[in-house]
Amino acid sequence: MGFLFFGSKKEQSIPVKNKVLFNKAAKWQVCKELFESNPETLFVAWFEDSASELRAVLKGETENAVLLASRPGFHLRPGAKLIFVERYPLKNREQEFFKTMRLSEVTCYCSLDDALMEYFGSKKIISLMEKLGMKENEIIESSMIDNSLERAQEELNKKILVERTAGSQKEWMERNSPAN
Repeated sequence: MGFLFFGSKKEQSIPVKNKVLFNKAAKWQVCKELFESNPETLFVAWFEDSASELRAVLKGETENAVLLASRPGFHLRPGAKLIFVERYPLKNREQEFFKTMRLSEVTCYCSLDDALMEYFGSKKIISLMEKLGMKENEIIESSMIDNSLERAQEELNKKILVERTAGSQKEWMERNSPAN
């Protein structure tokens, strides 16, 4: 007979497929191409700056294609393809949102110059990619990057006792970084 102790079962995370590009310009271009190939695509940003940047790239093709995760009450249209355009710095908050939205898997487009990516040392990855001759618009999918990103999020989870809100990922990192 087995025993189940309270708190002994680790809650399962919603898997995130990271698609990483060199920089934001390349990321926004890929998002624009995704939207042009499937106008039912919905993009979700965690920060207002990212939402505004993507709306500018889409040039008003549709105001409803870019959603802000912090604005409660948005609903998914039937048949809509949901794409996140950045990771949230705190894994527990990100996972909580995914579960609230009843997502079974998440696709997220990131760039190596996103503030969170820089937090875990993306400059080394940029250098390696350049040496390998990779192009700016090539998408990287790597378990090494995924694991590094998750470790950075978990590290931040442990260190942030009181979260300060921000309008951009960079501002969030500046206001909440354990070094500050």
